[in-house]
Amino acid sequence: MYPLLKLFALANDRRGPKTIEFQQHLFAYATRSDADIHIARNIEYLLTSSNLHNVKQMYLSAPCGVWGGPAGRLLNTTWRYLFNDMKPRVLKVVPIEADEYEAIKEEVLAEMEQFYTYINWYVTCGQKPWTKSH
Repeated sequence: MYPLLKLFALANDRRGPKTIEFQQHLFAYATRSDADIHIARNIEYLLTSSNLHNVKQMYLSAPCGVWGGPAGRLLNTTWRYLFNDMKPRVLKVVPIEADEYEAIKEEVLAEMEQFYTYINWYVTCGQKPWTKSH
């Protein structure tokens, strides 16, 4: 068998109202861009149906805020960088101004503390079948 193929995908839960509203904008954009926002939950089936063997899926729940200790603080900082990086692209598709985006970003990050938001980090692994040509 070939080495494992690993795919990572993310989904989160315990979201606050501003987080849900913001995600709806992002999901609408993703849908218009033909991106599958549910791939994290469906990837095991896709890999199995693509003739990979020994497909296994697991996930790890990670806290998204200071409430989660050092790992939560790190992930919260990562979200802050991600929001900053996404800003130019989001402003092209979501009908808001830059200052409103900054306010929403801060509200979403605060909601991660208030609602004890966590993210499910999905990991799916599979092996390509061995062929005589390899």
